[in-house]
Formats: sequence, structure tokens, C-alpha cells
Amino acid sequence: MPLDPQFRASLDTFEAAGLLPLVRGDAVQTRSHYRKLALLRRGPQYVPEQVAAVTDRRSPGGVPVRIFDPMQPRGCMLIYLHGGGGVVGDVETHDPLCRRVANATGARVVSVDYRLAPEHRFPAALDDAEDVLRWLYAEAPDRPVGVAGDSAGASLAAGLAIRARDKQIPLAAQLLLYPGTDPAMTSSSILENGEGYFLTRHDLAWFYQQYLPADAASAAEADLAHADVAGVAPAIVVTAEFDPLRDEGAAYADRLKNAGVPTEYVPGPGLVHGFAAFLGVVDRPGAGSAGLASRPRRGVSPSGQAGLGGVEEQADHGSDDDQVEQHLDAHDDPGQVGLRRDVAESDRGEDRDGEIQRPAVVELLAEHASRGLCQGQVNRREHDQEQRDDNAQRFDRS
Repeated sequence: MPLDPQFRASLDTFEAAGLLPLVRGDAVQTRSHYRKLALLRRGPQYVPEQVAAVTDRRSPGGVPVRIFDPMQPRGCMLIYLHGGGGVVGDVETHDPLCRRVANATGARVVSVDYRLAPEHRFPAALDDAEDVLRWLYAEAPDRPVGVAGDSAGASLAAGLAIRARDKQIPLAAQLLLYPGTDPAMTSSSILENGEGYFLTRHDLAWFYQQYLPADAASAAEADLAHADVAGVAPAIVVTAEFDPLRDEGAAYADRLKNAGVPTEYVPGPGLVHGFAAFLGVVDRPGAGSAGLASRPRRGVSPSGQAGLGGVEEQADHGSDDDQVEQHLDAHDDPGQVGLRRDVAESDRGEDRDGEIQRPAVVELLAEHASRGLCQGQVNRREHDQEQRDDNAQRFDRS
């Protein structure tokens, strides 16, 4: 289908205002520009969603995190890894999205402020993510932990799933929003969508140059297009039709399926890379999430909230002007995100223009959670033992 006209209008507005391309000079200049663009993409009506608590903390290994406790906890945890090419972005830029995900899934969301390139190149960010995963499992070994990310954060999430498998660290699920999986940039969509759709070929090449040392380009956690993915955590992979990364995301979903990994692939017709960030400038991008709190979730049993040791539970109202200003000075993926579905697959009704409403990506997270991430009845130890047995058989064959 054609590019969603509201995204076309937004991109044209950004072009006319001189806000594109994304990359501006060096990393410091690009970070500053990215924060400005992020504020604009949130829109003038943005107000932080209320959650039970928001706490800034560090792992025992010193990695900064922001922890979001949901209003109705369901006993699971989700690591979130922000996008930004491995060069820009932080916990502030993804604060709105993490709030929505926490409330929609009932998961305690742990947003990781991992080290950025070029000051800290691969695998520094992945090391930080692994440190947080190990910490969460050590603090609460009976609580399921999943990982999610967007763009470069999705690539990190996929890399973390591979590490978790190899090092036998329990991981319940992975959600990958428009991931980059091929540092060689060989897919057809790189050429097809490499100009005029927010993220460009030049941007991608520049981010890889900052982030990935030449001698690490073939590492399994970086070159996901050729990685052995058998035995990694179940996955949801989301792409966008007008994204340079579309084809490699779709190919990675196929790679997971062919390796026997339970995988749900969700294409995004009419959408562009980073569509999660357009909440404030695209009409109803997350319409499907409006009734999410009251929507039944199969198999999800509410549970008491087991704290991360030492986390201070603080009420967070997120509605006054000071907090709005504080959370408006950053980057990439706030709020909800839309995905078109075929009429035959949708029971969510139509919007005012007669188009099928695009359910928010947090709804996909909630659906995935209902299949195991936050199920109170899951026997964690049995699951872990099954995963260890599968991996042992895999290594015996190699």
C-alpha cells in the first residue's frame, strides 16, 4: 500500500523545516539534533503516562537504568533497549514508550542507559545489556525476564538473546521493532527505501561506522543475518513497509522460524522506520491500545510485585508542567505505535477515515506476555531446565 498520508505530511514538514537528515556532523552534534527532533515528534499535547513508580538506579556492575513499575503488576520483568544507531538516545528519550509498555503488559520495565559509540563501540552496549540481565535474574530468579528494543535497540535485543542462549541465562521472550540485522547493508529495501523515508542509507552507513569495529563485523551478535539462532527465546519481529531495514527484519523472522524458534512476524504496511516515535504528530497511531487495560489477557494471572532489591517505590504522577518539560528533552521512541492489519484479521473496528485502526505495539507485547512472559503459573525452573537440555543437545551435535 502507499505511504500513510499522515506520515508523508510529517516527513514533508520535517524536510521543509530542515530537520532531516538525522545525521549532523559528529556524534555530539547528531545527538543534539536528535533530541530536538524527538521533542517535535512527541507533539504539543504530550503528558507522561502515570505509572506506579519510576526509579533511576544502577546495576551492581554500574550500568544506569530507569525502572518503571506498572499500575497493575503481573509478576514479570522486561528489559528495554532504546534505538538510535548505537550512537544517540537514552532512558529519557524512551521514557514515554516504557511507561506505556509497563502499564499495558503489567511488566516491570527496566530501560537500560547503555554506553554509546563512538566513545564505546561494540560490544560495550551489549555487555551492558548482559550485565542488567544477569542482575535481574540474580535478584529475582523466579520472575520471567524478557527483552525488547527498537531499531539498534532491537538489534541489541537479538544479540542479547543469542548471548543468553550461549551462556545459559534464562530469557523468556524477545520483541524486535524494525531491527537492523545486516551490517553489510545488502537487502533490496536499503536501495528501495534508502531516501525520503526518515532513515536514509547514508544515516545507516554512518551509524555502523561509529558503532561497529571492522574486526567485529562478523560477530554473531552483530551480524545477525548469518548468526546461528537455534534455541534463542521466542520472538515477535515488527517491520515497516517504507523502512530501509524492512527486508532484513523480515529475513531475520524467517531465520528464527526456520531454526525452530516460535516467532510472530508483523509487517507494517504504509509505515516508516521509527514509526513508534510519531505519536504526537500522526493521528491515532496507537488507537488499538485505548482499551488495552480492560482487554482480557489469556493466561495472565496478576501477582504481587516482587521488588528489585533496594528499589525505592515512589509514587509518580507524571502530569505537571515541570515533568512534561523534563521528559520532552530527548530522543526516539515515545508513546504507542501503530501497525495496520488486514481487515480479515482485525476485530478492532475502523477509524474515522474508514481505515483499520493500527493497534499499538504495546498491544503486541501484551499478547506476547499472555503467552508466557507474565504468566504466574509458569514453572520457571522447569522452563530453564528444558532450555538447558535443548542447548546441551545442540552443542553435542556441533
